[in-house]
Amino acid sequence: MRRTQIFFLLLALLFSLVGYSQQADSHLRKGLTAQDQAREAAAKKAWPAYFAAFRAAVKKRDRATLKEKLMILEFNGSPALRDAAFRKWDNPKVRGWAKFDRVLTLGAVPLDSSGGEQDPATALPSRIAPPAASRGSYKGWFTVFEFREDGRWYCLQFTSPADFR
Repeated sequence: MRRTQIFFLLLALLFSLVGYSQQADSHLRKGLTAQDQAREAAAKKAWPAYFAAFRAAVKKRDRATLKEKLMILEFNGSPALRDAAFRKWDNPKVRGWAKFDRVLTLGAVPLDSSGGEQDPATALPSRIAPPAASRGSYKGWFTVFEFREDGRWYCLQFTSPADFR
């Protein structure tokens, strides 16, 4: 008898936790249309393959693949700055390619748009690497990715805080 009561108590606790988790998830997704949710699902599904291809291209210093498939034209700001970025990373004093490898090795996390000016319901899925860069106190090199309307991920920037001074 006692075991049955404990079993039902644990079962009730489990269902309340599941209900709370679903309620929290629906609260976070509040205001997102079915189309936005589908875009988020597509972004989540496409991320692993994109990130693996991106890491491989950076490791091989494959500028053509990076430019044609994986980076946006306006990389790091103004149009056509990809070539300028490659030149900077090639500089032995900067060691940008090695820093890029290191940052990507640490992984990437979703970039929270809820604290910014952009409406989270209209924000495109984004990620930032390394994960520590998602916190305000981070001071090192970081990269930002975004899932665009064409259904593909792109790298938007790879910079250091010194680039913003």
